[in-house]
Amino acid sequence: MRDGRVVLRKRKGDVIADAPVGDVLASIRKGSMGVGTKMSIGSKTYVVEPVGFRISPGLPGQDMAQAVRVFANLKKGRELTGHFLTALATAGAQVEVGGKDGSTDDTSPT
Repeated sequence: MRDGRVVLRKRKGDVIADAPVGDVLASIRKGSMGVGTKMSIGSKTYVVEPVGFRISPGLPGQDMAQAVRVFANLKKGRELTGHFLTALATAGAQVEVGGKDGSTDDTSPT
C-alpha cells in the first residue's frame, strides 16, 4: 500500500492488480486456517498468503518435530495475516470479519 493505493505483485515484481485502497474488500479466506486473505478488487478476486508459507498437517509419517514446525508456521502465518488485514483497514479498505475463525470466503484462488 502506498499513496492510497493497493498494488498486488507476483514474487518477481510483475503487477497483478492496482486500485485505490477504498475499492478493496478483504477477509480471511475460508479454509486457510486463518492464513490466507481473500481480496476483491472490482470484479476480480485474489488470494494473498505469506510468501513460501505452506503447512501440511496430518500427512502420513509426520513426526513430532514436523508437527511442531507446522503449528509454529500456522501461528506466524495467522499473525502476518492479521497485520495485513489491520493495515488494509487502517488505510481505508473494507475488511470483513467472519465467524469464529474469521473465515468468510469460499472462493478458490485465481
